[in-house]
Amino acid sequence: MSDKQRRPRPFPLPQGTVVRIDKCACCGGRVQVKINVSGKAYYNCGNFDAQGQSCGFGVRWGAVKSEAIRADYHRREGIAPAPMVAANTNAAPSAAPRSDTPVNKPETANDDRAPVTKRKAGDTLNDYGY
Repeated sequence: MSDKQRRPRPFPLPQGTVVRIDKCACCGGRVQVKINVSGKAYYNCGNFDAQGQSCGFGVRWGAVKSEAIRADYHRREGIAPAPMVAANTNAAPSAAPRSDTPVNKPETANDDRAPVTKRKAGDTLNDYGY
């Protein structure tokens, strides 16, 4: 998905923003949950145990959980969410596909290739001639 097609984030934050202090799932030490360049929440534990070994445990959250973490940060800090703006506001409204588009045209054989046949799921052995 290109940048033009990416949906806007409702709770944008700059990279490196500490959104909360949490507890490491591995060692139990305190960690800073931050936002990475793609807007997802993460932490890397840099705490040491009694023997002097680094924990090194890290967590990366997905888009949905990260959005909830950013929303919670905005709510706690009293920051109003950014307005949602469409990626391309000058585009004409989308219309129903025309009948001459490739989406609605039946597959036809060309001189240089055979028509594509639909295969069932798990039918990979046919690719190898078995």
